[in-house]
Amino acid sequence: MKWRTVFLISIVALLGLLSTMTVVHALEQRPQLCASCHEERINYNTWLDSGAAEHHPTCVECHTPAGLYGALHAKARGAIHLVKHTTGQYTEPLHGTVPRAWCTKCHTQEGQLQREHDEAPRFASTSCAECHNHQPGADFEGEEEQEEHEREDEDEEDDD
Repeated sequence: MKWRTVFLISIVALLGLLSTMTVVHALEQRPQLCASCHEERINYNTWLDSGAAEHHPTCVECHTPAGLYGALHAKARGAIHLVKHTTGQYTEPLHGTVPRAWCTKCHTQEGQLQREHDEAPRFASTSCAECHNHQPGADFEGEEEQEEHEREDEDEEDDD
């Protein structure tokens, strides 16, 4: 009799956990969830304005590591953000990091990243987010700004 009770409690707990994880996964696919906290609003607005939303439609797409660890990491960070928000322990503005490894979890599959940056060795030690970010006034693509600087450098050389 006791084993049935333990078994039923285990099944109910497992189903509850799976249901919760399914709901959380669905919610984290909606950037509006992140933007619903006022301390995230500037990050959401700059993400929209910079063009990042066009190519990367969710926050977790860029702000999580790869694989199962990444999924668990995102959920844990989300829970921490929620606790900080509800207890008033957050800082403004929030700063998120996107290490190079989080970008290369997708971008190296095509080999495109390597081809585009081989021609410019200065990118080898640069974080991707240095050029491709959604800070105020930044262009997510990074290319236009870089091309402008190269044209300015060429113009200066021509003037000399």
